[in-house]
Amino acid sequence: MRRSLDESASNGGELLDDRYLLDVLLEHSPDHLYFKDVESRFLRISRSLSEWMGLADPLEAIGCTDADFFAAEHADKARSDEDVVLRTGRPIVGVEEREVWPDGRETWVSTTKAPLRNRQGKVIGVFGMSRDITARKASEALVAAQAAKLAEQAEALRDLASKDELTGVFNRRGFLTAAEGAISSTRRERLRLAMFFVDLDHLKEINDLHGHSVGDQALTAVAAALQAVAGERSLVGRIGGDEFCLLEITAESEPRLDATQIASAINSAAACSQLPELTATVGMTVASPSDDLAVLIARSDGEMYARKARRSSTNA
Repeated sequence: MRRSLDESASNGGELLDDRYLLDVLLEHSPDHLYFKDVESRFLRISRSLSEWMGLADPLEAIGCTDADFFAAEHADKARSDEDVVLRTGRPIVGVEEREVWPDGRETWVSTTKAPLRNRQGKVIGVFGMSRDITARKASEALVAAQAAKLAEQAEALRDLASKDELTGVFNRRGFLTAAEGAISSTRRERLRLAMFFVDLDHLKEINDLHGHSVGDQALTAVAAALQAVAGERSLVGRIGGDEFCLLEITAESEPRLDATQIASAINSAAACSQLPELTATVGMTVASPSDDLAVLIARSDGEMYARKARRSSTNA
C-alpha cells in the first residue's frame, strides 16, 4: 500500500497534498460541509452550502454564524446542538433539522456534527455535513396527510355504518357494538346500567293516516326526545322500525331515569310535532353485575310487552 502511494506522489504529488484534497472536497461535494470555531462562526464552508445560503463565494461566510442566514428558530437550535458537541466531545449523527429562513421559507436537512480537534486533541470547534432532505420530508408530509384523510374517511364510513340514516342515533348494529363496549367498561369502573326498551304504539296508524313522511318525522322526534333525556355517557339506538333502546350509564346508586319519564318525554315530542297519536310503551330493567347485553334487552323488552298487556286489560 505504501508503494502505491509513493507511486501516486511521483506521478502527481498534488494528489497527496492535504490542502488540495480539502479544497477539492469543499468545491465539489454535493453535500453541505462546514467548519466552525467554538463560537459557532464559520471557518470554511463548501460551495454547495454557500449556494444554499445564497452566497456568491464561500469566503463570504467566514466569521458569520447561522444567525446571519437563518431565522432565530433554527439558528438558536443549531447553536444549542453545537454547544452540546463542544461540551461533551461527542458527535451528533443523522439529526433531521428544520431550517427556517428569514422570509419564512422552510427547508429540511439531515445533519451530522462532530468535534473539531487540534493536533493535541483539544476541541477547538465543530465540523459537520448536512444533506438536503426537503423533498423527502414533503413526500412524507403528503403521505401523512393522505393517511390522516383516509383515516378520517374510514371513521366517517364507520359512523355511517353504525348510525341510523333517518334519526341520527345508533342503528341496531351500532347500538349493540357500543353497548357491549359500555357494559365492559362500566364493570371496570363500577358504574350502574339501566336498559329501556321503547316501542312506539301507533306508528302504523300515523303512516296510514298522514303518510310515511310524517311517520319519519315522528321517528326523528322520538330519537331527539330520547337523546335529550339521556345522560352524556348514555346510548340511544333505533333497533327496529318502531323500536328504540336507551342504555343509561350512571355513577349514581340508582338510575336517574324511569319508564314514566321517558314516556312523558315522547309525549311532549308528540305534542310539539302535532301528532297526538304518537305514544310509546317503555320497558325498563336495571342491570346486575352478571347481566350481559342480550339479557338486558330481553328483560326490558319483556317488561315493555307486560306493560302493553296490562294497559290492554285495563282498557278492555
